[in-house]
Amino acid sequence: MGLNNMMFNGISGINSMSSNMGVLGSNIANVNTVSYKSVHSTFYNVLTSSQERFGEMGNGSTVGPANDQTYVTRNFQQGSLEHTTRATDMAISGKGFFMVNDPQNGEILYTRDGQFNPEVRDFTPDGFYHLVTP
Repeated sequence: MGLNNMMFNGISGINSMSSNMGVLGSNIANVNTVSYKSVHSTFYNVLTSSQERFGEMGNGSTVGPANDQTYVTRNFQQGSLEHTTRATDMAISGKGFFMVNDPQNGEILYTRDGQFNPEVRDFTPDGFYHLVTP
């Protein structure tokens, strides 16, 4: 293994760890965000591209395959449910999402955040509310 390959191995390891630090930083920054789903990185060996040693491992590492952007995986494990005193708070046990409507363009969006607030709008009939997300 030449000096060039050794330097590339070191640089690729630093780049991989830098990408992983970004993922960890995102997880830490969102630790108190309601319904946040953590993510984790997957590391892969880089194969050599020379004709004599094609397919041989040992040319460094990367976060996921170089041609695939699915190297960061979201954790959809069920979190713990918390009791609240608000009648409009809801939770989903198991798989699924709440379907909400974007009032700006009518687009349907999906969320697991069950903190709904009652809101009266101009077109709301008397005695009724719209449940809106924060």
